[in-house]
Amino acid sequence: MAPRGRCRFILVLLELLASAPTVPTAARAEPVRLDTSFELKTLWAVFHDYGEMPLFPGTLSIPSQQARWMVDLQKDWFSAEAHLVFSLATWNTDNQVFQLTGTDLVVTRVTETLPLQAELADVPGQAGGNHIESRLRFDRLWLRSSTRHFDLTLGRQPLSFGTAVIYQIIDRIVPLPPFSIDREYKPGVDAIRADVHLAPATDLALVYAFGGDASAHNARIAAALRGPVGAGEGLLFASVLHDMPLFGLGYEVDLGSWILRGEGSVVAESNAEATAPAFAMATLGFEHAFSFGLNLVGELNYFGFGVTDPKDYPKVLYHPRILSGDLPFFFGSFFAGTIASYSFLSWLDASTLISVSLLDGSVYLYPTITCSLPRAQFLLSSIIPLGARGQHPYQPNNELDLSPPGVLMELRVFFGR
Repeated sequence: MAPRGRCRFILVLLELLASAPTVPTAARAEPVRLDTSFELKTLWAVFHDYGEMPLFPGTLSIPSQQARWMVDLQKDWFSAEAHLVFSLATWNTDNQVFQLTGTDLVVTRVTETLPLQAELADVPGQAGGNHIESRLRFDRLWLRSSTRHFDLTLGRQPLSFGTAVIYQIIDRIVPLPPFSIDREYKPGVDAIRADVHLAPATDLALVYAFGGDASAHNARIAAALRGPVGAGEGLLFASVLHDMPLFGLGYEVDLGSWILRGEGSVVAESNAEATAPAFAMATLGFEHAFSFGLNLVGELNYFGFGVTDPKDYPKVLYHPRILSGDLPFFFGSFFAGTIASYSFLSWLDASTLISVSLLDGSVYLYPTITCSLPRAQFLLSSIIPLGARGQHPYQPNNELDLSPPGVLMELRVFFGR
């Protein structure tokens, strides 16, 4: 072959080799990603009750400390998360009601089935002395296996459903009342969760959450189907709690600077104590980001477990769903709420939660100022109930008779983020 012909042959061969499909090689296994962080938090809550029917006499001071160690692991199809929390709280009242409930009046607890917690100290205070409560708890400890069409999560995990921000009526598996003080982390519940990915934007979640023991009667069993509906996202929800089914619908649409959302539910249970015809609940709301930096959330709520006449308020005090903590504590049935937040500086934010009972006109204010630094965050907030206090024991005359005013200061310090 002539030299020119050999060169042409080599060029053609190189072109063929370059255009030939490559033989696939085994995919490289992703390296293990392990993230750890640590958080210290100090919360000091001071309340002062007054009136003829105080929940506790005088001024109540609750200093509490919390240390949270967080571990997040990712490896191919496997992931896991653990939050180990140490908490220490004291208070300065020997009121019998508060001695029985402890800091449950301040920090929301959930039912615990797995032995992932320990009471380190529970020292009752003498008259005029301090009561001490200390706990060590895994607030998160779950394992997850993920495939293209299916996720399975086992262990203590946070569960959230619904679209509402202030008055959450579908999210009843782990109820978090609107006025809970400790809101940075939603409490984890012992559960088995399976997520089936039916389509790129459509998922079916199946949940079995234990209710303190292994019995199905106390378990929270739920199914949620979420997917696109028109311009927004729809939610179909069904759950069973204490043999009482709950059926719910939710919808949210993002229109740019406006977000519209709503959810409704009905509980298949007769309402024998209160005056409402059925245990139906509904929330309609919006969220709007103004051009000058103000963000506003607004919601209207109907709460079927409440009554429609203030004189029937005492009936709500004895309802088993309220006493068991499965529902937020409200007397009435009609509410309006808003959250306004604004960033003055890159490190300084202010927000205010306002909740109004449309039945008796009482108002709940929760203003907060937040100062955020690279490794720390300081929050100063206040609880301001506006409503005439009741004058007879166990005869509340407004929505806020059991809500004393208070001031809260919180400091959070982060490590390893």
